[in-house]
Amino acid sequence: MTRLVCVLVIAACGSVDDKPMDTMPPSVVAIAPADGATGVWLHDPIRISFSEPVTPTSLTGVRILGPVGEPLPATAALEGDSVIVVQIDPAVAVVGSVRIELGEGVTDAAGNALGETSAGWTVSPWVHGPEVAGTTPAVAIGSDGRIAVAHTVLLPGGRRVAVRLWDGATWIELGGMLGTRDAALPSVVYGGSQPIVVWSELGTTPTIEAARWTGTEWQPIVSPGEGSFVVASALPGSEPVIAYTAPSAFGVGTVLRTKVLAGETWQPVGFDVAVNGGVVGLPQLALTGPARPAVAFVDARTVRTLTWNGAAWTEAPSIPLAPVPAGQFNRVAIAARGATVVLAYDTYEGSFGVHAVEITGTTVRPLGGALDVDPSANAQAPAVAIDADGAPLVAWRENIDGNWRGVLARWGATGWVSPGGHVWSGDPTRSLVRPAIALHRDRVPVVAWFESTDTVRVARFNGPGEAPLRTQRSSIVGCSFDGTAQTLSATGCFTIVNGTATPHAGLIPFDLRSELWSDGALKRRWLALPDGQMMKSPVTGAWDAPAGSMILKEFAIETTPGNSRTRRVMETRFLVLAAGTWRGYSFRWRADGKDADLLPDAPTTAPWPLDNGTQHVHSYPSRAQCARCHSASNGPLLGLRTAQLARRVDDNGVIVDQLAALQQLGVIGSQIGAGPPLGSPHDSTVPLELRVRGYLAANCSHCHNPLGERPTRDFRWETPLAQTMLCGPDNEVVKGNPAASMLFQRMSTRTGGMPPLATLQVDPIAIDVVSRWILSETNCD
Repeated sequence: MTRLVCVLVIAACGSVDDKPMDTMPPSVVAIAPADGATGVWLHDPIRISFSEPVTPTSLTGVRILGPVGEPLPATAALEGDSVIVVQIDPAVAVVGSVRIELGEGVTDAAGNALGETSAGWTVSPWVHGPEVAGTTPAVAIGSDGRIAVAHTVLLPGGRRVAVRLWDGATWIELGGMLGTRDAALPSVVYGGSQPIVVWSELGTTPTIEAARWTGTEWQPIVSPGEGSFVVASALPGSEPVIAYTAPSAFGVGTVLRTKVLAGETWQPVGFDVAVNGGVVGLPQLALTGPARPAVAFVDARTVRTLTWNGAAWTEAPSIPLAPVPAGQFNRVAIAARGATVVLAYDTYEGSFGVHAVEITGTTVRPLGGALDVDPSANAQAPAVAIDADGAPLVAWRENIDGNWRGVLARWGATGWVSPGGHVWSGDPTRSLVRPAIALHRDRVPVVAWFESTDTVRVARFNGPGEAPLRTQRSSIVGCSFDGTAQTLSATGCFTIVNGTATPHAGLIPFDLRSELWSDGALKRRWLALPDGQMMKSPVTGAWDAPAGSMILKEFAIETTPGNSRTRRVMETRFLVLAAGTWRGYSFRWRADGKDADLLPDAPTTAPWPLDNGTQHVHSYPSRAQCARCHSASNGPLLGLRTAQLARRVDDNGVIVDQLAALQQLGVIGSQIGAGPPLGSPHDSTVPLELRVRGYLAANCSHCHNPLGERPTRDFRWETPLAQTMLCGPDNEVVKGNPAASMLFQRMSTRTGGMPPLATLQVDPIAIDVVSRWILSETNCD
């Protein structure tokens, strides 16, 4: 009995190793990003910290929901035993609110379930990192997602190279500055898990230098040798390859040389490529396989592309380039994925435009037409990548309405589209220069660039595939003009501050494919419709507007051409529909930019001083002259027609299809079927005949049509060439002989020339395009 009692006592007392039963559920200590955070990058890891260890099965209790509550594909993993790390699939792209929901599936070791918990944040289309001082950045992304940026830093003793890593919140500088004399134009790649940087050490005898980051310091790599203007590329798991310009081994001329890093030395890849006219700007490099470089560069007004197959260079047909203005040069970029090589470059046709081609061996296939948002604006400095789906992406800078914007386009089944629509930089106070692009996990674009303020910036993409369209039109109430207001500010249509006019919210911007020539003036255009009204929009011919509509146009110049910060407005013009008649009015801006004054009904001119000491003379038409062009014979609306508006536009930093956007705003009815878009004289991808026809339609068809002042010619876009009367016995066009062609003669002078109104200068772009068309013309019988 005593023994039994003892056992019972022991059982009742328990063991010294026993613990009280765990009945406390785990709780969330922190979520990063924090609940309510804005400006979040969707592809950064999400970390959820708990008050105690949780089980591996807890991962099933985590859900990520998109803006409309849709589940987003993601992976979850334990970090230690009390942190869950969630990674959203890199193919996902959304803008708006994103939420984490944690359910009872999250349990601790005792099986206690977490109560329902959620958190959310807002993701914007592009997320920008902090700025750093520097220029000419290059960007690379490691397999772990770390973003490395190498850039030049301007120091009193000369330029140096800095390399920084992005940790999700700040930039971490790796070691000290690199370079000893004048270090410039760096390129960065990942060699294994750590960055490798190469750069040009300029001076009396330029050399190429390189260094590898060990994790704690920069380890110099033996110099590849004498040369300059270097670029690097690397494939995962293989050593980097560099391409650079170097003096010829024969002591005469320049060659393009390629080398691969073998251990800690550089070994030749292929043989030197002779450069005929000297490389313009930086050469570019991509890899089709380990130690299989594809190089591209501008040489003697052509773009050359060569691919090394292991035994020889294969050169694709060169792409000719037109001369560029003094101080400017063409830029080229190249990317490869397997055997697919994509080349992006800019050309000059009165303005710079960006183009892309796919190269297979010796075959060059254009990828659509010009990528420009605005055919007449300067689009320059492309950077290119190819994503995991094999789709090329091109980033470039474009000057739209005096504002340098950073634009991205992706090639797909329907042509070029702007992913998400939102530009990656659109601050009007900044002037971005040259972008570089890399892809996070082979999908998500990351763009680095520098600005004229010697600032390096980086933007990472969140945005969806489709550009958002505005669904509501603001009321036009408060903006009106009946011909009596004496100042522009009195119309209520603009708020004027320091020479800049901000349009009324009810004004609808629009842009054209081919502009009316106005002596080089830069223009902005708006449509004002009565609330609740819409336009009739036929496939061909001018659109028809309801009573009370207005068309507004602004004319500006850059007092230093090419410098958007010197933009000055000279005139704002109104075209008003009242009592069934369109009437034109001009407001001349004051020299101080504080307002603009209504001009009397008489043609006049005014000089506007330029920064070089000369002046630009602007022509202000009379109201009768406005009526001559805006007549019923082919209008009276000249620009508002389907073929002119069939283009992409920048809607306050969002790139959208203009016709779709106008339909969404209720400006026009259901989406209309459009014929071929009007040819732009600036678009070199369009045949010369269509570029000429587009120019004549925009500048001449309001008079030269069957019911116009000059019915002997028909320059309407939809008129077949044979019916325009350009080809015939009266020497309007003499094939192969511009000087003998009446069309060229009339366009080449303003004394008895064409067009006869509101222009004092010959249009050099039109003269060039028309001349080249006549020289090559074969369709005129």
